[in-house]
Amino acid sequence: MRLFTSVVGLLALAACGSPSMSDPSSYPDISVADAADLVARDASVVVLDIRTPEEYAAGHLPGAVLVDCQSKGFADQLRTLDPSKTYVMH
Repeated sequence: MRLFTSVVGLLALAACGSPSMSDPSSYPDISVADAADLVARDASVVVLDIRTPEEYAAGHLPGAVLVDCQSKGFADQLRTLDPSKTYVMH
């Protein structure tokens, strides 16, 4: 949970496979405290770590899934996410 405090912004992502994926308003910014509460309350929430593999290797939240935002396939990786799940991206 300590790494949450270093996160500049968190997004709760839901329905990643829906047509609203291109609508930024469908991905609300949430506070660090709200993100931590969401993850603590709901074990089905998936934390996506969108930093580079090097940053991820240097330290990450337990259970976080790496999706490198600098990779050419970043958007394609997001499209493969299960739209029935809730995602917190940092």
